[in-house]
Amino acid sequence: MLGAGKLEKALDCINVNLKILESDNMSLLIKAHIEILCLMGKFDEAFTTLEYYKNRPYVSQEVEELLRDMPKMIRMEEQKRNSLSTMSDDELEEKFKSEDSNTLLMAIDVVRGRDITKFLNKIQNVMVNFPKQSIRSLALLLLVQKQVNKELRFNHIGEIIDVNPSKIEPPFVGEPFNSIVRALDAAYRNPVLSENAISILSTHLIYIYPQPLVVDTQVIIEALYQISNEYLNSEMKESLEERCQEKGLDLEAVKTLISDIKKSLDNF
Repeated sequence: MLGAGKLEKALDCINVNLKILESDNMSLLIKAHIEILCLMGKFDEAFTTLEYYKNRPYVSQEVEELLRDMPKMIRMEEQKRNSLSTMSDDELEEKFKSEDSNTLLMAIDVVRGRDITKFLNKIQNVMVNFPKQSIRSLALLLLVQKQVNKELRFNHIGEIIDVNPSKIEPPFVGEPFNSIVRALDAAYRNPVLSENAISILSTHLIYIYPQPLVVDTQVIIEALYQISNEYLNSEMKESLEERCQEKGLDLEAVKTLISDIKKSLDNF
């Protein structure tokens, strides 16, 4: 599936931190968890997960109503995916006019198994005009994975740039990304914190794609440490200012990266 690596990381993050997240915002957690499973086509698992949440202690009327409505939503998403997979090319092309992110993600996924050249104009339109940067980036990633050798336009965070997908490196591959992951694990020595940091980093990398993250690794580690702890509502013994001073890091550089990452999370 297109963006499967990103979805897997998000799912792993939820599974690792499930108990912590349950105590924060149960309704938001349920929605995110079930929607990710549906996007991955794991509909049986979505129903199983829903049963898990139904058997949790009572939280609120809002959560109860959400749990009651979720089976219908899962079934609708399953039917939508099945209908897309059996559509003709012409019918599928029409789905690229949708303003719904989930419909577009599924359409892009189905197109991945077909002759991509038939859909280039539709995908190009998504890459330039769809409101959400994440969807524009995932459309570009599809063409990178298919190694489309053609100059195309891409709306990169409000700026139209020219790209040739066959000449762009995909994210999350190779030594640069792997070295950051190893550095995070070594610095935090906390699997929950590391998983959150990697998930947050992955979201940021997709948001800024194909622009690389050209920042010192230690600055990345400190910025992600701050954001991940905030996300988990964890208490930090020292302030960001104190940690940067101890480690000899440029405080403003760390703050700038924190701001950039939070912007990508807010707009993803």
